[in-house]
Amino acid sequence: MLALLLAGLASAASLQTASHHGVWTGAGVEWRSEVVLIGADTVLLARPLPADVAVLDGSQGSPVRDAQERIVGFRFTNRRGHLLLRQPLPTDERVTLTPPLVDSDRAQRVTLEGIDFEPDPALGMQSRVLCATHPEISAADRRQLDEQISGRRAQLQEQPIYLIADERLDDGLIGSIRDERRTSGGFVWVAVGAFGGLLSLLALLYRGLERRARVEVAEAYLQREFVSQPAPPLQ
Repeated sequence: MLALLLAGLASAASLQTASHHGVWTGAGVEWRSEVVLIGADTVLLARPLPADVAVLDGSQGSPVRDAQERIVGFRFTNRRGHLLLRQPLPTDERVTLTPPLVDSDRAQRVTLEGIDFEPDPALGMQSRVLCATHPEISAADRRQLDEQISGRRAQLQEQPIYLIADERLDDGLIGSIRDERRTSGGFVWVAVGAFGGLLSLLALLYRGLERRARVEVAEAYLQREFVSQPAPPLQ
């Protein structure tokens, strides 16, 4: 009976846009998702949320659960819903991000803040200059999705990922992750070291030029005092 109900909900709901913004908290990721539907107020997820993902206060969607009490969808008060979820994450570099991806063949966007994430090659994504994307999502599609979500292009620092929640993501959004604060700190030390090296190089160059200048002054003095003087007449 529940399966029939979920199937009916899936067929009734049509996705317009879905965006998922993940914010690193130091112990995990808080997901702030916005889902806009056409013709329904209930949406099914591409896969059940893990049991350790918590729905936070302020989330506007009521969870829909299956027979195993897993969250498999959300019911909103209207066609636009906001979800607030907390996903704990280990400190390992290889992780699985679990934004509440919608069960749809339409493109969705994931952005990140506070962490540096690189999708696993097995997800079939292409790395572009400004984003990672499934290859069938064109540049025009990405621009249109950006406009629908926020009215502007996604920025490089948001690390936009454009994806379709199909079988390629059956195991979740797998990839390598680094804490941007550690990355930034490391970059600062590298920059300081590079700057110090540059100062040392400039100091050496200055001393070399200074020595060369002294030599040129001495050569000019000798030229002026001895070489340029006319020879005395012979007696």
